[in-house]
Amino acid sequence: MVLRIEASAQGLTTPEQTSLSDIVQSTAGKGSGDVDHNPGYTMRSMLEDDVFSDAVVKVGSKSFRVHRAILACQSEVFKRMFLADMKEKKEGVVVIFDIDPDVMSDFLSFIYTGSAPNIKKKAKDLLFAADKYNMYV
Repeated sequence: MVLRIEASAQGLTTPEQTSLSDIVQSTAGKGSGDVDHNPGYTMRSMLEDDVFSDAVVKVGSKSFRVHRAILACQSEVFKRMFLADMKEKKEGVVVIFDIDPDVMSDFLSFIYTGSAPNIKKKAKDLLFAADKYNMYV
């Protein structure tokens, strides 16, 4: 009911529109036009563009800017690491020695978007990483 009242106050619904899908359909195309609102794209851009990142994952000579909340939502190990009084929480840096940087790149892509670009080539290594970090998905 609150959603309907707020949406009606903005002039987005009519008395016949009662569902969220009706509201979404009535607002389609009324955004900025330049922004891709695909959640996968948004999450990928956050990973690639370092937007609002608050931690670093270092693997070999490569560093990945990441978001603690996103890693913690997908991995019990990252969650505990960032909640406990550990070096990773204090410094915001996670150093990983047993995963290849290219595998970590695909692993982070999977964490953020649900897809790993080279999953067929790196399946064994990605499964190792998913098991090591106790992935929720």
